[in-house]
Amino acid sequence: VSIPDKPSFATRSAWFGSPEREIVLLAKPARVDALVRALVRVGLDNVKGYVDSDKPQSDHTSSLPSISVEEAERRWSADHALILDVRQHGEFAHGHIPHAHHISAGKLMDKLEKIPKDRELLIVCGGGDRSVSAASVLCAHGYERVSNVADGFEGWQRKGLPVNSQVVAN
Repeated sequence: VSIPDKPSFATRSAWFGSPEREIVLLAKPARVDALVRALVRVGLDNVKGYVDSDKPQSDHTSSLPSISVEEAERRWSADHALILDVRQHGEFAHGHIPHAHHISAGKLMDKLEKIPKDRELLIVCGGGDRSVSAASVLCAHGYERVSNVADGFEGWQRKGLPVNSQVVAN
């Protein structure tokens, strides 16, 4: 699961992790101790080691497809893809992509059964960080056609693409 090394690292790790699951960090060596402490604070202490993120990676990692908001809009408007918005409820209620399915990132693990595996999924958040984590969780749970929408909802709005402020019920 991909969780960026940002101030929200511990919170997002708690959303997607479990105490039983072994953890191997992909991080800069200078950040490992701080990241381990952050994980321990949220009850995730099964850290087995780390891989230096400054060194080239091989078979141990996979890359997550990331697409532009223009490409996301093309796939969405052709009705080929389902947009999954993983922002918080208040963010979603303030404005969202029409017909987007909403499950906040923090509740994703509890609602996987509501997400169809037979559709292409375009994952969007505010700016692209939460969606990377959510997309990687979906891939880890067997979803095969998943893409992160780079620049998220903010990028969608900047391009003047359709936005709806009517709340869609889950």
